[in-house]
Amino acid sequence: MHEERKEVEISASVKKCFDTICDFTSYPTWQKTIKEVTILDKENGRPAVVEYKLDAILKTIQYTLHYNYKEDDPKKLSLGWTYVGGDLKKIEGSYTFKEISPQKTLATYCLELDLGVNVPGFILKKFKDNAMEDSIMSLKKRAEQN
Repeated sequence: MHEERKEVEISASVKKCFDTICDFTSYPTWQKTIKEVTILDKENGRPAVVEYKLDAILKTIQYTLHYNYKEDDPKKLSLGWTYVGGDLKKIEGSYTFKEISPQKTLATYCLELDLGVNVPGFILKKFKDNAMEDSIMSLKKRAEQN
């Protein structure tokens, strides 16, 4: 299992992109597979532990993530997560937003995923690629709209 990476340029500021991805409770309105989000714990006023319920067509998948925020450089902000528990075996990743210009941002999405079921590698790769592409393009659309 290895980390996959996707990048896209977004016509919005770094802060706008970061604020969009950190607005977890809005995900069901713009991330098509996410049906429910519950913030279970906060640290320093920010969501730290978040539970998700996803529509995986044949069943609902539940998992919980712990988040960490890197905000020390306003021209490069990131959100990382580690798996706490749920229906998957492992999910870790990050979104990093780096300023290209004041209203243009490079968004990098990294993801390591283990579904916990025996799936041929090429099928898992296709699943991850599609999920990551949907997520990053939905983020782009949302950040550029608002």
